[in-house]
Amino acid sequence: MRAEYLSYTTDPQLHQLLEVVRRTAPSGALIIEAGCARGGSAILMCSAKSPQRAMRVYDLFEMLPPPSEHDGDDMKARYAEIKGGEAVGLGGEQYYLYDDDLMATVTNNFARFGYPVES
Repeated sequence: MRAEYLSYTTDPQLHQLLEVVRRTAPSGALIIEAGCARGGSAILMCSAKSPQRAMRVYDLFEMLPPPSEHDGDDMKARYAEIKGGEAVGLGGEQYYLYDDDLMATVTNNFARFGYPVES
């Protein structure tokens, strides 16, 4: 995930996701990812779950909602940077929300790692 800049999630958070997927395996519970960016965290969870365990990934694949009055100045500044076209993605790549067909990019990322997406 790191080499391909597919996740904004920190390493400790990724390890925690893997642990939760593995620990809850006996339940067979549905795994839900809400907001997948480039798909990295969800792809990693796919690698840890059994093929029989269902997983659903949801995303708008478009601009983030604006910050509210409850968000801090840092979030407001980051949103302005993203909205203004100034944000840079991981590894200096294009910021993921500037991708004109983000859903296709994410779908391709899943397929490249051996997890084809079913609509």
